[in-house]
Amino acid sequence: MPLFGDNGCHAWGCANHQGTLHAGYNVSSVTDNGTGDATFNFTTNTGTTNYCCVQGGRTQSNNAEKVKAIYSLSSSSVRTRTGYTYYGGLAWYDFGEKSHHMAVFTSY
Repeated sequence: MPLFGDNGCHAWGCANHQGTLHAGYNVSSVTDNGTGDATFNFTTNTGTTNYCCVQGGRTQSNNAEKVKAIYSLSSSSVRTRTGYTYYGGLAWYDFGEKSHHMAVFTSY
């Protein structure tokens, strides 16, 4: 279990492209906003919007370089996007099971 407190992990989660939360801490739900776009909603809000969010994930295709982006941060949620690059272009994409991962670190 993550440390909850000053400079601790406030929330973390792993979800699929349909908004199903597979595992998490302090995440009440995940909203599917469309292709490659998900919002992790916190059970307990942060005390500030000045926090660090890190993102990861796995690619189920050997032909794509995965791109992760933090679209927006608020005291109640983090919106993430996932996609891939191709020949100088970028496309948002749903990579399937466990495609969205995030962790939030904050000092209260």
